[in-house]
Amino acid sequence: ITIELNDILVQEDKQLVIKRDKGDLIELDTPSDWANTGKEQLDGVNYNVYKGIGTNSTIKLLIEDDIDVNPDI
Repeated sequence: ITIELNDILVQEDKQLVIKRDKGDLIELDTPSDWANTGKEQLDGVNYNVYKGIGTNSTIKLLIEDDIDVNPDI
């Protein structure tokens, strides 16, 4: 999956949660638009949290901990 920041902006809550299987890969198309802000638990599942940078700083992307993210930011 390639995640582009503009794809997330259409979401009303400006949050996207990605759940997949161990070994899956998420590729961030424009890594300079994202900052890794740590980890968060939601419904007992651990997620890596990424936030948009600059004018998109209200965008939140939660990617399940078992999923690889490319590039590693």
